[in-house]
Amino acid sequence: MSDLNLKPPNDLLQIAGNFHPIDEINDINELTEGNINSTFLVTVSEGCAYDCFILQHINTDVFVHPEFLMTNLKVIRD
Repeated sequence: MSDLNLKPPNDLLQIAGNFHPIDEINDINELTEGNINSTFLVTVSEGCAYDCFILQHINTDVFVHPEFLMTNLKVIRD
């Protein structure tokens, strides 16, 4: 997507907006190295606390209960 210098697709932008203000999101690029989940690199405006973050779409064929993953991540983070 960056090659065209366009804003990300609206659905991805709306989802990423749950984690960072939409007006500060510059680009969303798919990272194609993974085999299980769909993974995206979200880059944000200069001057933000961080330059980018990872957004993942969990493959529910592999992870039947994604809420368990999120619970585990919260336990690790806290």
